[in-house]
Amino acid sequence: MRCDWKTLGVLTLLISAACSVPAGEKERGPEGAGHDGEDAEVPIDGDSSDDGPESSSDDDSDDPEDPSDPEEEGAEPVEGDHARLVSDSLPGAMTCSEEGIAQVTMQNAGTTVWSRNRGYKLGMVDDEDPFYGPDTRVWLPDGTEVLPGDSWTFTIELAAPGAAGSYLTDWQMVREGVSWFGEQVAAEVNVVCDDSSDDSSDEPGDEPGSVWTEEACARNGSEICDDELFSVEPGRVYGLSCVGPEGGIGFISSNTGPAMSDGVERCQGWEERGEDAWDSLDYVESFVCSSLRIVEVDLSPWSGGDLWFGSHDHPDGGGEMTNICLVSRPE
Repeated sequence: MRCDWKTLGVLTLLISAACSVPAGEKERGPEGAGHDGEDAEVPIDGDSSDDGPESSSDDDSDDPEDPSDPEEEGAEPVEGDHARLVSDSLPGAMTCSEEGIAQVTMQNAGTTVWSRNRGYKLGMVDDEDPFYGPDTRVWLPDGTEVLPGDSWTFTIELAAPGAAGSYLTDWQMVREGVSWFGEQVAAEVNVVCDDSSDDSSDEPGDEPGSVWTEEACARNGSEICDDELFSVEPGRVYGLSCVGPEGGIGFISSNTGPAMSDGVERCQGWEERGEDAWDSLDYVESFVCSSLRIVEVDLSPWSGGDLWFGSHDHPDGGGEMTNICLVSRPE
């Protein structure tokens, strides 16, 4: 029970009405009396107006005008496709070949409805990620619809590369065949190999305990062959890291394919002509991707020059989505 005082000139009036507040509710000022008008607090400054232009009648928060209120969802939606990053649990560090789970929560901040059959997915930026495969997308479940203003949490099954180094994993929403959209989420992950846990095989080229740095990665995704140009620096040792899945061919070559329709020369140019890349590549090294391992390659004859590395399907079939990374370390 509370008694309120109100001063009228020299007359002091005690308002003896009981002012009980139900458990769990905050006391309401005159602005909050819009529900029943009976629990209003009598102001002590003499202003008994029932109008509260400076306040909100919604008392769900202690400071409804706080601009840091997480209900920024009240922001106007962006016309068309848009996504806001709500949260993520991408790691900052992993051990070599470690497997783990990360989650990314995206809010539908546009005006469209996300669903699997409409082609909405969480995708690897540039369709490459050293921690995830063989698919380059994380799909929504069948029958799920994410309405404007709602959020969805994507679960990503990660597998760290077999070589130590700093690797980038980055993701963004995509509407397949239409466009990428919304905010990106990214993390630099420090991958460290534990000398006491050698997960390499006994095949030649594997060096337990060696510290390698990733230079770049190539994946034969929708292309049958994918490669990238790199310069062979003096004083460095090079290798190819098979990130997976198994069955594809990793290679280093002294040539690449003809120019494609976009004007860029790469091994996929042969495929555009209806030819097989493996019939025309001049291999410096090639191997079948099996297990998470590193194949060291002697590139000293090409020191100071340029070569190509990449991956392509197996000539006998299979091997799609193989992710091959070029790694190096000091001599």
